[in-house]
Amino acid sequence: MSRIIVNANSCVTYRVEFCKDRANIRALRNPASAYEFGGMKSNSGRDSNIPIDDMPEWMERRIAVLYVTAYEPPTLHIPKIGRRIDHNVYYVDYDGDDDGDNT
Repeated sequence: MSRIIVNANSCVTYRVEFCKDRANIRALRNPASAYEFGGMKSNSGRDSNIPIDDMPEWMERRIAVLYVTAYEPPTLHIPKIGRRIDHNVYYVDYDGDDDGDNT
């Protein structure tokens, strides 16, 4: 299972792009700390490329919601979930303690 390490008071938006069986993930806004996916630590602005199977469950759930939305502009932003930008590109919101287990 992959982990996200963030300051609980910071909101992070991740850009997730799928290519075959991998996900390229970049923190777009991460004012406080590093993030970690599958043992790979990165700083804000650097990509992590991981197998789709290693994505955090909270991220999978948000992308499942966004998958059914249109990606043609204008795109819909869903609060606390994110936005679908292109066929294989998603902006996924993460707010520290809010991992989606309560939804």
